[in-house]
Order: sequence, then structure tokens, then C-alpha cells
Amino acid sequence: LGIVLQNSAASREAMVRLDGVDKLLRGIAVYRKRDPADSEESEFMQNMFDCLCSLMLLPAHQLAFGKVQGVELMTRMMREQIFASNLAFRLTDHALRHCAPNCQIFVDKLGLKVLFTRFMKKGPRPKSRSAMRELDEHVTSIIHSLCRYCTGTAVARVLNKFTENRFEKLERLLEMHEEYARAVKEADSARLSGQLKKIDHELEVDEEEQLFLDRCDAGLFTLQQLDVVLVRLGSMGNIQATEEIGKLLNSKGVPLSEVCSTIEEYCAHLDESASLEIDEIRSFTKALVKRCGGNVEELCPEPKPKTAPAAKR
Repeated sequence: LGIVLQNSAASREAMVRLDGVDKLLRGIAVYRKRDPADSEESEFMQNMFDCLCSLMLLPAHQLAFGKVQGVELMTRMMREQIFASNLAFRLTDHALRHCAPNCQIFVDKLGLKVLFTRFMKKGPRPKSRSAMRELDEHVTSIIHSLCRYCTGTAVARVLNKFTENRFEKLERLLEMHEEYARAVKEADSARLSGQLKKIDHELEVDEEEQLFLDRCDAGLFTLQQLDVVLVRLGSMGNIQATEEIGKLLNSKGVPLSEVCSTIEEYCAHLDESASLEIDEIRSFTKALVKRCGGNVEELCPEPKPKTAPAAKR
């Protein structure tokens, strides 16, 4: 079922009529406070999570997820710190993407506390480096969704998380930027110096595309999410937060040009349907550069228009 839902839009549509989200959530709810008994049960549970992640590609399923208290269930699973906890972060990430109602529910149902506990690396940590990086990716993506889609009291509560305790979470944001920027640069160096010569011919990619895939493996998406969160926080109207961002960029030695470059690469890989998001992020970036005393024209040059491919004769 997981493979079918991942590869078939028609199957995902059919699951709307079958109340697929509700039935799958009932299946994983039994693991709210206990771990699977064996590897076979563990695989069964993970498959249900995979099915739900695939269903979240459809807005109707995302809304159904919120209505049947899926967000609340995921929050409880995250808090219990059981086997399903990391899977709950992954599913929550998919359920909140481009879904404002679910973002509001997440904040209203006290999801911020458990989210930022993980963001600050408190509590049990995943056993492997790859699992830790995957969790970082989902946590930062959730935070980005909240910053983008929450409104009113909810977005104020998200911003408050970054200003409390002397801006410790803003500092953590910059520390993670340093960590992932370094990892991406190492991937660039390794590929360009010939240390990574393997090209995945099964994916039919060229050398430039393989370099991009290597950078993604090194944490490019997480780095982009971190920097987009940074510029969004700087444009929320809190003067103290904006000033602190400038101070932390200086104290950590993170150049504005590095942040701008990361954000521009993120925007460049979004398709035309995301034009509003692209304009918004670029506007926020220019505003942050200006507030930090940077040269907007130099750091945020107008992107070159995409040229249409030449017509075949």
C-alpha cells in the first residue's frame, strides 16, 4: 500500500473517500505509549507512517489529518520519546507543509514545547549521525512552516520562543547554520577535488546534478530551511529579535553573503507555482540585509530571468 500511495495520485485521491487518514491513524495510535514487540511489527508500524506521509501530498488529507486529531496524536508521540517519536516528527512535517490550519492546531495544542526541546538537542538523541540529520531536517522544516503560515497569537508564540531565555534559540539557529554550511562546503570540495567520483547513472544525472545531490545529502535542505527561518524572524516586526540576529551574525562570523547565497539557491530551485513565496523570501532577505547594514544591491542582485529553451525545428 505504501508503494502504491507513493507512486499513484489516483490511489491517494481514492483514499479520501475511504477515510484513509482516520483508519491509518487508528492503526498507529496503539503505539502512542509502547514500542512494537518485534521487527515485523516495527515494519508494519513504519509502513503505516509511510502511507500517511504519502497522503499528506494531498491538501484534503492534510485537512482530514487535522480534523481527526492527528496533530495532537503526533505531539503526544513526540513527547513520549518512544520508537515512534522520530516518525511522528517526520509525519508532522508533512502534515504542516503548506497547511495553515494544521500549523495553527500544532501551536494551539502545545506542540511548541516538545518541538523546541528537540531543536535545542535536549533529551534522548538518535543513535546514528544520519538519523540525527534527518530529525534536524524535519524539526527545522516544521519551524519554517510555523513561521510562514501561523498568524495572530500563534505566530507571536513562535516568535516568543526565539526571544525567550536571552535569545538562546536564535543562537542555536546560527550554530546549526555553521554546522550545515560547513558540511555542504565539505561536500563541494570533495566532489570538485575528485574525492567523490561516483555518479549515479541509474538516475541519469550529469556531474552538476550529482554535485547538487551530494550537497543535499550533506544537509543543503536543512541549511536552506534554517536561513529562511532566520530572514522570516527578522521580518516579524520585533526590533529586539532583528537586532539580535545582526549581533549573532557578527559574533558567529557568519557573513550575510553566505545567508543570501543559500536563500537565492533555495528560491532558484522552486518552480513557477511558488512565485509568491519566492518574492516574499527575497523581500525579507533584502530587508534583513538593509537592517544589518549590508549592501542590498551587492548581496541581493536581481535574479536573471529564466530563458525559455529554443524551439526545435
